[in-house]
This record gives sequence, structure tokens and C-alpha cells, in this order.
Amino acid sequence: MPVKRCRKNGQGAALCPLRGTGPEAGENGGGSPWQAARVDTAPDLRFAIALFGAAAGTGDSNYVCSPWSVACALAALAPGTTPDARDEIATAVGSPDRLRHEAALVAEGGRGGDAVLQVANRLWVDEGRIPNPSFLAELGLWPGAGVHTAPISRDPEEARALVNADVAATTRGLIPEIIGQGTLRGMAAVLVNALYLLAGWLHPFRPEDTAEEAFHAPGGARNVAMMRARSL
Repeated sequence: MPVKRCRKNGQGAALCPLRGTGPEAGENGGGSPWQAARVDTAPDLRFAIALFGAAAGTGDSNYVCSPWSVACALAALAPGTTPDARDEIATAVGSPDRLRHEAALVAEGGRGGDAVLQVANRLWVDEGRIPNPSFLAELGLWPGAGVHTAPISRDPEEARALVNADVAATTRGLIPEIIGQGTLRGMAAVLVNALYLLAGWLHPFRPEDTAEEAFHAPGGARNVAMMRARSL
């Protein structure tokens, strides 16, 4: 199951293309919504470490992703897969019910105050296909759930433009493209998770504590501005 990830400046998105071989597609103060929701991040950290270990390759180039967004996309997809695939997803990311509950808590925690949070869990289905009702019912329990029709087989590039535009709108233009040219060929549907978060640090960094220090990158060390803070 191919999953494409991209993340930029607190925005994340995950893409799960479905080939139709199984069931039918079927820095403003205020703190973090994750802290407000009191989410247990230990299972997500384990998945993040495994994901980076598997996907980052040799580390010769930069690799950036939002593991939580990937996990949510996989969990939302799970009810539309085979029993074996559901077991594999649960082993990788934990209980889909837990992740869905976390997503709801985070979405609720992002309302009000200075934090801005927008989540989208969109299922894009090819023209003429009817999604499995039970899968749609499960998907509808996720924050920002939605189902859209797109000409995936008739005009993959038009469908790609529709999906990319929706992700760009969710992320305030910070992720203008999640699906590259040619990605949708042979697909029956695509499930996309997109996340936009703007939130301040719980304990803000003081500008006067920022100093130039060496950052050791694959291409060699270079001086960059390093933030630092001492927790109380």
C-alpha cells in the first residue's frame, strides 16, 4: 500500500491510493492542541521511529514527514481493507479506534484560543463507483471526513488537480501538491489526510537566548541559529 507523505511548517498530509483490489473503497500563544487533548503519544512515537527507519533510506538526503498524519490515514483506511491488512495496520499504528479518538480530541482542543487547527480526511472516488456504505460510516466518524467524486480513470490529471486543490485549501496553501503527475493512473480511489496547525510553544523561546552554532548536515557542518530553553 503506497503512502506518500509531505509536511511543511506544521502542516501535514498523507495519501493512500487504493487500487480497488479489495472491498470497494470501500506562533500565537495558547499551547498545543495535543497538550490540551492530553493525548498519549507513546504509541505514535514508536510508529514514528519505525516509519523513519523504513522510509528515510540511507539518510543521504532530507526526509520530512508527519507520522501522526500517516497513522491516521492508515487507521481511517483500515475498515475498508481485508482482515489481514487490518491486523497489519493495527500492529503498525495501534488501534484505529484509539487514533480516531485522539484525532477527535485534538480537533476539539484546537478550537478557541489562539491555536488554529484544520483537519481533512477525504475519500476521493472514481466516477461511477459506489463506496461501501459500512466503510463510509466508519470514515464519517473521523474529524473533517468527506467523500468526493473525481474523474480518476477518465482524466487522472483533472482528478489530481481537484485533490491537490483541496489539500492546498486545508493547509492554507503550504502544501500545494501532494499528488504528483501520473500517481493516480490505475487507481480506483484515494484517501487523503491533511492537517494544518498553527500554535505557539507552551513555554516560548526567548529571542535573546538564540545563538549561532554548528549544525552537522550530510553536506557538512554550517552555522545556524539555535533556539534553547530551560524547563522549570
